[in-house]
Amino acid sequence: MERTYRDSIPAQVLNQGFEVNGQKVLFKSQPGIFKPAVLQDQAALSITTLPTSPYNDQEREDEWLYSYRSGSIDQHDNRLLRGAMQLQVPIIFFHWVSDNPRTYEAIWPCWIVEDRPQERCVRVQAGRHFVPELSGGEVDLDDEIERRYATREVKVRVHQRRFRKAVLRAYSEHCLICRLREPGLLDASHIVGDADAKGVPAVSNGMALCAIHHRAFDGMLLTIDPDYKVRVSARLLDDEDGPMLEHGIKDFHGKDAMYLPRRTSDRPDRDAPEERLSRFE
Repeated sequence: MERTYRDSIPAQVLNQGFEVNGQKVLFKSQPGIFKPAVLQDQAALSITTLPTSPYNDQEREDEWLYSYRSGSIDQHDNRLLRGAMQLQVPIIFFHWVSDNPRTYEAIWPCWIVEDRPQERCVRVQAGRHFVPELSGGEVDLDDEIERRYATREVKVRVHQRRFRKAVLRAYSEHCLICRLREPGLLDASHIVGDADAKGVPAVSNGMALCAIHHRAFDGMLLTIDPDYKVRVSARLLDDEDGPMLEHGIKDFHGKDAMYLPRRTSDRPDRDAPEERLSRFE
């Protein structure tokens, strides 16, 4: 499934489940805590989250706090969460990516590492090689570093995927510069990099660019000015290196962007191109 859909699996595919000895087994039910009847262990197989969930699920720097189901602390689903922790079995975290169509990233393996009944939640961490120490002993430093890295890496992928989907949707899957419409060759480029404090993952801080214009943009070989005109670096304008450079890049110099989002609020924030233009020049 991951080979086919990578990190954005349609909900309808997950709802089909899989077969074991001729018996259908589901991956998940509706958003929440799930264990298929075929599993004997009293432990959850998966947990699912949505941005519209009524529960107070929280993302932290290197873990998640996943809320109990409403009702008694000893309600069946809540016991399944504790069961996964006590049995030290991994669970699948179906993390919402986008709607229309609804897709999820399957984060696996995840571990429930602490039960917090007073806060009505459990702590969830990701990591292929991390097994939580429930005996109270010390956790190996290398394991701790690897676990933190794995969880942060997962979060970066999820957030980048949401950003890409939102930007490409705003641009109706067209390159801003050349209007190319081929999703496999399009990227969502940050105007202000996400490592910068101003680099918010908002559509107005993004542009849909084809692969070659994205690389040129990141390499400061071209940029967009506050009036949405293309500027090509002097070095490339002075260079002569075949039709791709001439027609694929240089011909766009000084011309208006060929495709902008219909909604004004989705268009690049003028402050960011202006700041970048000063550095570009």
